[in-house]
Amino acid sequence: DDIMDINDKYDAIIMISVLYLIPYEKQIEILMQLTRLLNEYGKLIIVEFDKYPRWKLNFDLAHVAENW
Repeated sequence: DDIMDINDKYDAIIMISVLYLIPYEKQIEILMQLTRLLNEYGKLIIVEFDKYPRWKLNFDLAHVAENW
């Protein structure tokens, strides 16, 4: 499904390493839609990793793996 067609409500939405794949022109539109999909006091969590510096990427990935 297209995210713009979803009408359900959620307590939390987690978006991991996706935003960078979306053309910049569409990012605001999609983020606005995600906020509309949240229940009152819902949380939108966005996690993006950068490849540089390499030590930071390794640290971030290890931290995520450790907490899953």
